[in-house]
Amino acid sequence: GGRVDHAAHANDAASLIADQIAFDNAVGVVAEWSADREDTLVVVTTDHGNANPGLTFYGERGVASFERLAEARHSFEWIFEAAAKRGTFESLIESIQEAAPVELTSEEVSLLRRRFVEDAPIDPFDLANSKEAAIGSVLANHFGVAFLSPNHTSDLVEVTAFGPGSEAMPMRIDNTDLYHMAMASMTDAHAAPWAD
Repeated sequence: GGRVDHAAHANDAASLIADQIAFDNAVGVVAEWSADREDTLVVVTTDHGNANPGLTFYGERGVASFERLAEARHSFEWIFEAAAKRGTFESLIESIQEAAPVELTSEEVSLLRRRFVEDAPIDPFDLANSKEAAIGSVLANHFGVAFLSPNHTSDLVEVTAFGPGSEAMPMRIDNTDLYHMAMASMTDAHAAPWAD
């Protein structure tokens, strides 16, 4: 699921969800394969939070924004590649609107012009001034998913396990202790050194 990380760094909500669904599908295949096995421990987690995406709209507006998000056709990588082939700021705007089912407002286009053409910051938080973050912020107005940063974040992350030894998984665990769980699963002892 490494592409989930790439999408989060880019503040690309549509790609983040698409890559998360692909990861979920992969976990489903592993779960099905290992369901009747007594020799396989499956641990599903991530090594860190990233960009801290959050939902920003509620009720009907939230539903409508998620429906728009589900209709996105291309990633930010595609947007940049398509715009580079055409070579103008206008082509960037066209590429964004081709990739995402939205009509950018004149204010949003002005913000992007400031960032892409004038190379001027548009956010007081320096890290939020990457070109990807600028597009992600503008699309947050339409998709209802905003990002805190384009960097790794210190969020607690989910970890789940199934198979032999999974019953010893504590409610909270430092991700570096997952190593001990994995190593113990490769022996017949199934000891739980992380639980001490």
